Amino acid sequence: MPVVAVDIPSGVPSDGGELAWDAVEADLTVTFAAPKYGHVLPPASEHVGALIVADIGIPDSAIAQTAPSLWLAEEGDVRRAYPPREPGAHKGTLGHVLVAAGSVGKTGAAILASTAALVSGAGLVTAATPAPAQPVVAHGRPELMTEPLPVTAAGALDPQASERMAALARTRDALVIGPGLGQDAAAREFVRDTLRKCPGPVVVDADGLNALAASDRSPRAIDVLRREAAAVVTPHPGEMARLVGASTREVQRRRLETARAFAVESGAVVVLKGHRTVIARPDGAACVNPTGNPGMATGGTGDVLSGVIGALLARGLDGWTAAVAAVYLHGAAGDEAAERRGEESLVAGDLLESIPAVLRRLAPAPARPALPRGGADS
Repeated sequence: MPVVAVDIPSGVPSDGGELAWDAVEADLTVTFAAPKYGHVLPPASEHVGALIVADIGIPDSAIAQTAPSLWLAEEGDVRRAYPPREPGAHKGTLGHVLVAAGSVGKTGAAILASTAALVSGAGLVTAATPAPAQPVVAHGRPELMTEPLPVTAAGALDPQASERMAALARTRDALVIGPGLGQDAAAREFVRDTLRKCPGPVVVDADGLNALAASDRSPRAIDVLRREAAAVVTPHPGEMARLVGASTREVQRRRLETARAFAVESGAVVVLKGHRTVIARPDGAACVNPTGNPGMATGGTGDVLSGVIGALLARGLDGWTAAVAAVYLHGAAGDEAAERRGEESLVAGDLLESIPAVLRRLAPAPARPALPRGGADS
């Protein structure tokens, strides 16, 4: 028999996600006015089932007076990020993303991140990758422009590679850096130097985050994230643990608090990936994402997310708005892919096929007036 909870399942806390005792496992929960912390934060949220927020006449102004600092991402966040295109839109008006990613043996990361930016609405994408990897990346997606980065005789990124990146960034609207770059000393210095030299909007992911990790950085290496333009970092729990000098278990136990604290410390918007991804901004506000599924626990899905965020930054959105919309869209694409493929068989490339379907549903193009048929006298 289905179990329906009113307001919140018995035993589930309203002010946090941790469970100190047994709680009712509901199939459906009907709450009022707005979700509570326990509705959206795991493990408590796993007892809620489907959540319906009912309007009982409490005005939005009353909720605003409580100064909420935690939100739940919604479909509307994606719609607002994708207003109808102007009739005269062209590739130059829809943002140019520069992706610094890939290496020999990890070219897929560059292709996934760059393609994700394309299918998420960027007008142009340039993939900058170490010279030996450039032919593979160029062959992987014909719509991409590619740039080879100089390497040493040993195959490591040359110290001049960051100068090349700075030159490229001057004519691009956003930078995605990190996926598949590797973790050798040259790659780590390339990331730090590039972030110092490229002051525009930036998404730092994967090996880009490892270059700033507490175990391998000067005391204030994360200062490169403090910039006038947007900075978004997208760690999974292990990368977050390295950034803050904690264990992965500690990060997972305090996901919301950890994301908020690092956002305040670094000045960046933090996307702490995982079940119920948390997005936090430097003023302490945070958002929880309800989309996504366990089938997305496979290599490359994070690369796709970084490309989606990069596309929205390049189109002029601020870091918070871009991150919230991109995370919701990314998770919804994963859900659509899981319906088609099943969770066990889902791979990152499936998300690239699903993003267009989700965008058609959430941000449909406006109807254009039909051209008249027949001749001039019709």
